[in-house]
Amino acid sequence: MPLPPTPLTRTLPARPNLDQLRRQAKELLAAFLAGQDAALVEVNAHYRDVDRAAFALHDAQLVLARSYGFGSWPKLKAYVDGVTIKRLAAAVRAGKLDQVRALLKTRPELARVGIDNHNVLHYAVLNRAPEMVRVLMEHGANAREGVYPHRDATSALTIATERGYDEIVAIIQEIEQRRRQQKSGQPSGLAPDELLRAIASGEHEQAIAMLRTDPALIHSENAEGWTPLHVAANRLNQQVVEWLLDHGANAAARGPNDLTPLEVAAHAWWDVSPQNFAAMASAMRQRGVELTARTAVAIGDADWLRARHAEGVLVNPILDSGGLLRIAVSHDRPDILELLLDFGFDPDERMRCGEGDDVEFSWGMPLWHCAGAGKYAMAEMLLKRGADPNGRVAASGDPVFQAYSQRDWKMVELLARYGGVANATTAGLYRQTALAKKMLAGEAEHRLDGVGGDTLAEQLLWG
Repeated sequence: MPLPPTPLTRTLPARPNLDQLRRQAKELLAAFLAGQDAALVEVNAHYRDVDRAAFALHDAQLVLARSYGFGSWPKLKAYVDGVTIKRLAAAVRAGKLDQVRALLKTRPELARVGIDNHNVLHYAVLNRAPEMVRVLMEHGANAREGVYPHRDATSALTIATERGYDEIVAIIQEIEQRRRQQKSGQPSGLAPDELLRAIASGEHEQAIAMLRTDPALIHSENAEGWTPLHVAANRLNQQVVEWLLDHGANAAARGPNDLTPLEVAAHAWWDVSPQNFAAMASAMRQRGVELTARTAVAIGDADWLRARHAEGVLVNPILDSGGLLRIAVSHDRPDILELLLDFGFDPDERMRCGEGDDVEFSWGMPLWHCAGAGKYAMAEMLLKRGADPNGRVAASGDPVFQAYSQRDWKMVELLARYGGVANATTAGLYRQTALAKKMLAGEAEHRLDGVGGDTLAEQLLWG
């Protein structure tokens, strides 16, 4: 019997105990070897190509760590021992270089983590601490990630440039250049920013001319890890995609979130053109590009999905913008959505969000997209399978909020039939005066979402 593919996510207690975690790992190992369903699901969700016969305690510890949101058992242990993003941020702000080095030696991924809507690299730049910047950059910090919502204008690199911190700008550029060389395997480590801009803007001929002039650009990538093929595929720029593949571009290159070029296109969530995606995907497959779960969902290949599910290897990799169910919604694949739900996928695609140590969750992305696009049949399909009409999508509200934003009263009514309730902010923001009066009079059910104040009146006013 194929396994249900929903990954499990665990939440650490306020004061985690290492001995208790070791016991959990032993219990997981025993349950997995005994063939218990929950353990099989958890292991398959967090461990690729597991060999049951060789599965040992250290493998169970790895699965447990990943369930808790850590990349490895040593990283989970380090967190329990107090190596946290809060300590790193405090050490960076205080200029304690030796302490920062020690913390990053144990958990290097913390250099890429944000806290209080800032990247730790921001603190080093604001302190004008070149050596601190160098240490953080050498451990993977992203100098081009800014503060929400003005990302580009508030990146560490932008701040250093505008303040005239030339020595910091030079360090950032030097390390970014080194990363490009290591990733691309090209001695020049070219920065393809102008090329990527041309591709993203649809300037086909100019982009191809640039590639002909300097073929090394074919294998280049920018500071975020995007290659020309990623950008061309994401823009469904079939002419450039085919040219790149015909001239040796790596179709399996992994960009941010471990996405291949075709997966980036499949994951697009605004202005999706299923027909154009299918045409481009067909051209790429003719050139040897293999399907993945994401791309199979986007093109509607139910047979491929059924085969992987029968093998017990089909899992749902969920990003901030959703997973396989959301892709099915965006690409207008109701049959695939129903198939995935039949397989047992979580209709809310609940996920842990962010890379920090605080555990926060986001859920409801598939229904949120239905609510914003007027996809009533798929919305009701999700609701009938248990999707939460009041799901909290990180930084994006809930499905009811989304329906009100579109003034889609048919969707509002559908969500209400399944328990969807507008919160105070939604009523205020979208000027629902009659609804607000009923809320204040106690005549309408409502929710408080903690934005703008503690009381109903304060949140209505804030909205």
